[in-house]
Amino acid sequence: MPRLRPLLTALLSLSCSGPYCLWAAQAAAPSPPPIAPRVRRAGARARRRLIAGGADISADHAVRNRNGQWTLDGNVVIRQGQREIRANHVVYDSRRDRVSTRGGVEFSDPMVRITGRGGSYSPTRGAVFNSAHFTLLRRNARGTAGTLRLTPLGILQLRRVTFTTCKLPRPSWVLRASALTINTRDRIGTGRDARVDLHGIPLLYTPWVSFPVGNVRKTGFLFPTFGNTSTSGLQVTTPFYWNIAPNADLTLQPTEYQRRGIDLGGEARLLTADDRTELDWDYLPYDNAYHGSRSRIRLRSETNLPDGLRLSLDGENVSDSQYFEDFATGPEGASTAFLNRRAVLSYRNVHWNVQGMLQQFQTIDNTLPVNERPYARVPDITADADYGWGPADLLQYGFTSELVDFQRPDGSTLVSGWRFDATPRVALNLDGPGYFVRPAIAWRTTEYELSHTAPGQPSNPSRNLPIASVDAGLKLDRLIGRDGRRQLELEPRAMYLYVPYRNQNDLPIFDTGLPDLQPVELFRTNRYVGADRQGDADQVSAALTARVLGTASGRQYLSATIGEEFYLRPPRVTLPGLPVQRGPYGGIIAKLSLTALRDWSASGELQWNPQNSQTERAQASLQYRPGPGRVINLEYRFERNTFEQTTLLQQQASIATLCSTAPALVSGSSCGTKQVEISGAWPIGPHWSVFARAIYSMLDHQALERFVGFEYRSCCWSIRFGARRYVALRPVGTTQRIGAQVTGVYLQVELNGLASVGSAPDRFLSEAIPGYTSAEATPPAAMP
Repeated sequence: MPRLRPLLTALLSLSCSGPYCLWAAQAAAPSPPPIAPRVRRAGARARRRLIAGGADISADHAVRNRNGQWTLDGNVVIRQGQREIRANHVVYDSRRDRVSTRGGVEFSDPMVRITGRGGSYSPTRGAVFNSAHFTLLRRNARGTAGTLRLTPLGILQLRRVTFTTCKLPRPSWVLRASALTINTRDRIGTGRDARVDLHGIPLLYTPWVSFPVGNVRKTGFLFPTFGNTSTSGLQVTTPFYWNIAPNADLTLQPTEYQRRGIDLGGEARLLTADDRTELDWDYLPYDNAYHGSRSRIRLRSETNLPDGLRLSLDGENVSDSQYFEDFATGPEGASTAFLNRRAVLSYRNVHWNVQGMLQQFQTIDNTLPVNERPYARVPDITADADYGWGPADLLQYGFTSELVDFQRPDGSTLVSGWRFDATPRVALNLDGPGYFVRPAIAWRTTEYELSHTAPGQPSNPSRNLPIASVDAGLKLDRLIGRDGRRQLELEPRAMYLYVPYRNQNDLPIFDTGLPDLQPVELFRTNRYVGADRQGDADQVSAALTARVLGTASGRQYLSATIGEEFYLRPPRVTLPGLPVQRGPYGGIIAKLSLTALRDWSASGELQWNPQNSQTERAQASLQYRPGPGRVINLEYRFERNTFEQTTLLQQQASIATLCSTAPALVSGSSCGTKQVEISGAWPIGPHWSVFARAIYSMLDHQALERFVGFEYRSCCWSIRFGARRYVALRPVGTTQRIGAQVTGVYLQVELNGLASVGSAPDRFLSEAIPGYTSAEATPPAAMP
């Protein structure tokens, strides 16, 4: 029956892909004149192999009448590869080249299964099934259609359609459409007069819907999102997605705020083999609450250029100082003080690393005096080299260098100008199994060319000094535990550092401060970050690290480090406004990570100052995670008198005065940090879960953030509801005043296999609750 081949082609093209597409394209060509199939007489088993299509056809009975019609009855089966058609009654009209069925008919392949109550086929009109049921096997989706028509080009047209990913016979949600078209080749589906019902309640209606069939992108409107905050009121976003090219897209996100007006936001992305660029923006032509226009724009780009060059761009701008306070989604965003803008051109190979940078900051608080705003670097050029000589690079030599022009905004009277810093070095790399010794010497030279210097201060100060160090360590290990299933590693390390004293009071402070002290900082040759100060040293730094690992898996069960600095001679170099170090001991640093217990994990850090017997920084966290969707976190954070390292020390001194005399005027993030945080997610029933987070500031004596939410999840749909209240910290200079309380409500309904309707803080939950993982979302459908 060669004329059945177009029927097979059309039916099999429901999920055309790979080599089957070629077979279908060939079958769509004009077929030769019909040739009557050779079958056995009634009562005998009939089978015929079509050589052209490689199909097997069999039936219990076959009869041919005078008009040339063949009637096949009883267990009619048509097979081709993994595709199969079954029917109880098939009539083939050789004159009209038409096939029709009565009763049940079934089609199946690895992608789709269709059953119907009869149908027909012709090469020019395609196939039609009545009262069809279909199942998309790879998407776990199913539905019904009053009429299902398949065109010769592989386009599936359905009328009076229902679609769901829920289990039958009582699905939780159903998509109903008067018409649905699925292009199996382009993998695009479109529907008209579509409605989504959730437990029989209409949830969403759209006159036209378009969605991808499979994991492909589709141009069109996305489902709208909804939210509400105390600062902006109700908000509705109707995104439009434009699939410009396989490596480029654009998403327009117009948002209507109840109290502010319309926000014309969007995002554009470009990805190539050598470039990755993202541009996102928001623009309110007129904010009814602000009484003016508002805007925000950010550009991030990484471009690989020829000859090993790379260009990086990262810049952001907002229209006013209150933008983040009004539109941020948490206290961390509302307290933004400066926006970084920089462009970096870099080159790197085995021995060289060269970089040129232009950097400037936007000050969010326009009331901040010009003299207190951060420096711009126009330009900042660094060049580093690293070479080795001899067996195993026994002799190592190289240098680091930087040339930067620090500029203040117009109107500033503070010092500005050029700084050149270079440090050539030579070291020996003596290492072997279980040990290393690295003696090194270096020479640091720093030159300035300044303007706006104070009376009596030099305009060309300089500093030159040698640096000598010996760094040595051991790596010891042994098997422990039953049958040697664990491995204990001990890594003692010590470094002697000598740097002679140089009076550096004539040098300005452009970018120098104290780093967050970590164990690795004990083994640096300068206790300051930045080139404006080189600390003098006659000291020994020592640390001990212990680890317990699984010998078979390599999993780390325990890691603990403790270290301290011992001063043979107290250091004399300091920053303006900070006390001189006294006593023979520096800070003690300890760090712990424990994952040995099955469901429990813990970590902690401590920095203790023996000079005043005070804790400078401490952090401790505990997590209980017995399984997926079950996690509880408890964390304590303490930090004493922390400041932005790039700000002036005069500002820091004024903040310290406020912290001691009027702490209520500034937030804990300026006077220090003393916070307790608890978060978690936990099931409270077969389908219900609760998640929450709270941060309480002991310095501010109030909760900085509270969040609670509930989730209901079944096999095919879920709903989330959350309420969040947080403090908007308003930046005022280098301090942060406690601002207004902001409340937000979030709602999300997720229909597995179709889309999400609403807005929920998925990213917030993943970041705010360690160990929490949200369910994988299905790409949203699109509407015109």
